[in-house]
Amino acid sequence: MDGLGLLERARAAGLRVTVEEDTLVIRGPRTADALARELLAHKPEIMPLLSTRSCPRTVNTAPLWHAEEVARRVEAEGVCIFWSDLFGELVAFVKGASYKRRVPKDIVTYTCAELAELDRAAPLDAALLRRVHEAKNWITEVDSGQG
Repeated sequence: MDGLGLLERARAAGLRVTVEEDTLVIRGPRTADALARELLAHKPEIMPLLSTRSCPRTVNTAPLWHAEEVARRVEAEGVCIFWSDLFGELVAFVKGASYKRRVPKDIVTYTCAELAELDRAAPLDAALLRRVHEAKNWITEVDSGQG
């Protein structure tokens, strides 16, 4: 099973998987110990999926470059998970709804259609984007049973 599949199984089992420096941190019910050991066995594959160091960052880069790089990755791979300095967390952009399954459930995901609708609906500024993101984050937590 690939890293994303293992992360999906972990979340379904009630495990919370995060990265702290170079350590894979797994918290959750003891009934999922076997799955936790399987995650640790696949640490080299899982770490890049959760680590902000493997994601394109906006720090010290021109915002246009960042947007172009994210757009290029979404077009080429269907998914781009990256660190958002605006939101202070990982965010995923996906080509379409069918690609959402490739993103860990606790990462807020935006489809290209959602982004286009946001752009049409109102002038985008940081405050509006933060409010939209907070709403999507809350919905993500409720959908995954965290809220």
